[in-house]
Amino acid sequence: MILGLLFFLIVFTLSFFISNPQEGVEKVKLKKKPRKTHRLASKDYTLKEMVRTPQFYILWTMFFFGTFAGLLIIGQMSKIGLEQASISNGFLLVVVYAIFNFIGRVTWGSISDFIGRTATLFAMFAIQALVYFLFSSLTNPLALLIGKSVVGFTFGGMLAIFPVVTADFYGVKNLGVNYGVMITAWGVGGVIGPLLGGIARDITGGYEISYIVSAVLSVVGALLSLVIRHPEAEKREKNGGRADAKEN
Repeated sequence: MILGLLFFLIVFTLSFFISNPQEGVEKVKLKKKPRKTHRLASKDYTLKEMVRTPQFYILWTMFFFGTFAGLLIIGQMSKIGLEQASISNGFLLVVVYAIFNFIGRVTWGSISDFIGRTATLFAMFAIQALVYFLFSSLTNPLALLIGKSVVGFTFGGMLAIFPVVTADFYGVKNLGVNYGVMITAWGVGGVIGPLLGGIARDITGGYEISYIVSAVLSVVGALLSLVIRHPEAEKREKNGGRADAKEN
């Protein structure tokens, strides 16, 4: 409660210092033209228009799979540490996870600017899948800490990439409401993932099923990142024109 009140006071106070840039301010000119790795939306989609595109449902499903898998493991973090690697100080796992979650948000965001959004999503899902498949073998403290670090690193990237993918696909004018709907995938995954992880533990006495489910969902997420196309690129191709490039 103390932290909640403190966060509220800080955020509430800082909100009075937020303002839009002054009109007429000259944009900074870049010395080099930015590398074009992703297509930007040429129009601003409304919420109604966004939910009519198949890409929305693919992105939502990918977001759900990524957060379901990540939060399933994260929700059982202390118990996994104690039962699997005899880590009695569960706060160490939490601290390590938090640090790499922060690093992942910055790192994956930068990577996506260089190699593209969907390529970055594929890399994150692929790494997650590999780690989850190996997770049951991480039975010593150091190995488990490394595994948790990777989970935090990739999971942090999810929360950095999906907002910009939403903006790239559907524009920024209605990004608040559009991403507000997109991030419901995180909420649903956050409820179902830890719940099912706990149920699986109670039924089987271990977390192996949870790891396998997380790995499979990550594999599906990686495959979806290979097939999703920018709404406008897909529309141009259907109309007989060639898209400039596959959307990343």
